[in-house]
Amino acid sequence: CLSSALIISAGILGGCGSFGKSIKDIDDLEGKKVAAQLDTTAFTYASDLKSVEVKGYNVSVDMFSALNKSIVDAVVIDEATAEEYIERNNTFRLLDDKLSDEAYSIAFNKNNAELGQELNHAITMLKSNGVFDEIASHWIGEKADKVSYVPDENIQRDGEITVYTNAVYPPYESITDEGIVGIDIDVIMAVGDFLGKNVIVKNKSFSEIFDYVENEENSIGIAAITPTAEREEQVDFTDSYIVSKQVVVVKDK
Repeated sequence: CLSSALIISAGILGGCGSFGKSIKDIDDLEGKKVAAQLDTTAFTYASDLKSVEVKGYNVSVDMFSALNKSIVDAVVIDEATAEEYIERNNTFRLLDDKLSDEAYSIAFNKNNAELGQELNHAITMLKSNGVFDEIASHWIGEKADKVSYVPDENIQRDGEITVYTNAVYPPYESITDEGIVGIDIDVIMAVGDFLGKNVIVKNKSFSEIFDYVENEENSIGIAAITPTAEREEQVDFTDSYIVSKQVVVVKDK
């Protein structure tokens, strides 16, 4: 991209986004380039913004790389994920405007209502006994230590659940030297403990999750998924296990 001086003097040239310091609120996004992850509700929210050019990406790190290079002017994304990247780069900042509350659920096969009932029971109990809050505290907030949930080796297990995720969305799921880690992985490991099931986690693209769950009766999907009418044509959803917000991130000069 051009230097800031050249951009100011040659503003008619394309290819670079404008600087985030001029974006104070959502109204200032008009005419700007906005990044969002493909096939997600964030992409839908971005598309609903007035007169913006939405650029779709497959992974969050590419969106923030584009923001850092001024290829785009803003990123629409989950609040916890936004804070993860802001921690890494202090030139990123959140707009005060929040686009929407998001309740995340687990996807399961439409032909396996029994599994859905078991998952909902586990979610209810693990919410009420504070396990999910404890998990979230390790990944979100100033005191987050990113320590993963450790499954109980003493639990007798009968059978297994195949779990599909999209490990490009910290702090919900990402790949580290320890493997696939994050809030969603800890949630499903805790559910596995509660149900007495072995949990097998497989990483796929976000859109593939729904295809696999639709075609495999004993599989589930967890990846900060918001139930939508379109997704419910393929799979069913549990009650929500966590609530977050969709936000807008911009970059200061």
